[in-house]
Amino acid sequence: MELLGHYSVYRRDTSCYELSFSVPENCLVNSKHEKDIYLVYLHLREGDNQPSNVYVEHKLVCDAFEGEIIIDFIQQIPDKSGDYGDGTAVKPRVKINVNA
Repeated sequence: MELLGHYSVYRRDTSCYELSFSVPENCLVNSKHEKDIYLVYLHLREGDNQPSNVYVEHKLVCDAFEGEIIIDFIQQIPDKSGDYGDGTAVKPRVKINVNA
């Protein structure tokens, strides 16, 4: 089950980019910056076991670190009991080399 719809990257200036992405409306999105990587966590709301067909747009502004921007999407999918535990994570990775 994929939770990430489309995604695109827009250059704001030489070292700052804006990431736009869509997820089902019943999906929760949390992001954090850790060790020069932007982590975007996606998971269904509690009680939902199927993603909605209606997608909503989210944006994240990302600054370069040592000439690059790395963004990992971590799609947390519950097991049959609805527990995430370690979950199953699918990680599309977006890597932008701003010095290329």
